[in-house]
Amino acid sequence: MLFRTKFSRLIAFFIIVSLIFGLTGTAFANPGRNMNPNKFQNKFEHKFEHRFQIFDLNEAPWAIGHMTLMMSKGIFKGRGNGMIAPQATVHRAEVLTAAVRLNLMAEDNGYDDMEAIENFIQEEYTNDTEFTFNFSDKAVIERGAASWAAPYIYQAIQLGIIENEGLLNPMKAASRAWVAEILVKTFENFIDEINEEDGTVTFTDLDNLPEEVKNFIEEAVKLGLFSGYPDNTFRPHKPLTRAESMTLMGRADEELQLPCATNCYRGTIESIDEDEISLILKSGEEASFTIDEDTSIFLKGEQATVDMLQPGDKAQVLADAEGNADIIWANFVQWEVTGTVEEIDENNIEITIAEISDAPEDFVAEAGDEISLEIASYCTIRDGGKIYELEDLDQLVAAGDFLELKLHGELVIKIVIEDEE
Repeated sequence: MLFRTKFSRLIAFFIIVSLIFGLTGTAFANPGRNMNPNKFQNKFEHKFEHRFQIFDLNEAPWAIGHMTLMMSKGIFKGRGNGMIAPQATVHRAEVLTAAVRLNLMAEDNGYDDMEAIENFIQEEYTNDTEFTFNFSDKAVIERGAASWAAPYIYQAIQLGIIENEGLLNPMKAASRAWVAEILVKTFENFIDEINEEDGTVTFTDLDNLPEEVKNFIEEAVKLGLFSGYPDNTFRPHKPLTRAESMTLMGRADEELQLPCATNCYRGTIESIDEDEISLILKSGEEASFTIDEDTSIFLKGEQATVDMLQPGDKAQVLADAEGNADIIWANFVQWEVTGTVEEIDENNIEITIAEISDAPEDFVAEAGDEISLEIASYCTIRDGGKIYELEDLDQLVAAGDFLELKLHGELVIKIVIEDEE
């Protein structure tokens, strides 16, 4: 049975955790131990090439999860000739187009697929015969290289994402600072429903920017849309690639719980094993799908295995007519514990808690308590700027060390070695 997903008002926006080092890090950092990344990548590329006729995914293997999610929903599209052009810089017009689609997907507008949204955008622009662009470079929009994006630029103006004045430069490479502003404005109507991180943004390279631009960057970081680089810079003028843009918007889509694509089902994982995944859909109905060796799985956009998913995770399943899961995109709310190690081995860690962040409601321990936590087999360890596998644990961590633990449910999935302040 196929379930039609209805568009709904945005109901939650949890913090998008770990937007890894400005979106340029390797997205395959935490694969299952028995996983062969090359085999996975080749299999998945072939599958996606067949389904969507895109043939250059291998240019950004770290972004495959979010690129496919964005393409399956029609948020991003190829540049023709079977190319998505992951490493090409993304133009401002392309960012505005994707931002408009995301915004309309989040609205309670009665449309139930991207085709309806596209028709609405085109009709609104065509029917508004009194409208004129007031940009100083409007010629490039009306009859130049960006003419294809005119309906989306028009809609971005109607949604308040941009002002109809000044110089737009629609074919200019979109910088990190500019995209931060656009995305904050894209979700401005939902800001009061969005959870923000606490703290002050202290990047060292923002001093020469206008105050308004700095405010947008700070808001984007607090909303979890962006993070900085290890040297505490934001690099506001750095152009984004299309792969980075799709990763950024893909993570936003996961957290925003936007409507699903055709033949795709979104819900909360009720149960999962190596053969089947069951979701509780928004309607309250349960839908089950078969998992086999051809099912591709992503967790927070990264290559994953079945054992890395848990009941309670949010998931989208792209399935065929027989109910076989083709692609699973899953997401979860990560929480953190910091404290001092009492005992540790590759399976468990006992720690005296110093601080807890974003813990689940059923977690009852508090600062000063000593607790025992299970370590996931795919857990990684970060010491400074280096990432290590769990097999290196006994060489890196000992009793008395001060750590930050990142958890998925009850499992420790990342250990960060810190200096206690």
